[in-house]
Amino acid sequence: PTLRGFHSFFGFYTGASGHFDHTRGHGYDFRRNTRPLFNVEGAYSTDVFTDKATDIIKKHNFKKKPLFLYLSYQAPHAPLEVPNEVFKKIKTTGNAARDVYRAMVYKLDEGVGKAVKALKMS
Repeated sequence: PTLRGFHSFFGFYTGASGHFDHTRGHGYDFRRNTRPLFNVEGAYSTDVFTDKATDIIKKHNFKKKPLFLYLSYQAPHAPLEVPNEVFKKIKTTGNAARDVYRAMVYKLDEGVGKAVKALKMS
């Protein structure tokens, strides 16, 4: 993305990488701009994206210039993974895949809410 007009990039190049280990196949794929970012290994991608977005919003000076923030979450795409504490918050249906997906959407909604709150407070 930084070679195609974006000032900065935070995320992955491939799809379907693990939400916690950020790997696909045998390769690690989570980056800040063009370099691998290993300090997020083990962190849930929805939380990582939410934290980064809210940090950018809070630090931005909206009086000097507008902000274009393209926040594209990995969830709820495969693989179906979610932190256990989030899974425990949802009502289960008996369909394991559907329940994990529902928990991923729950966590995604929570993250979007935090980003919107940060925007409203700025």
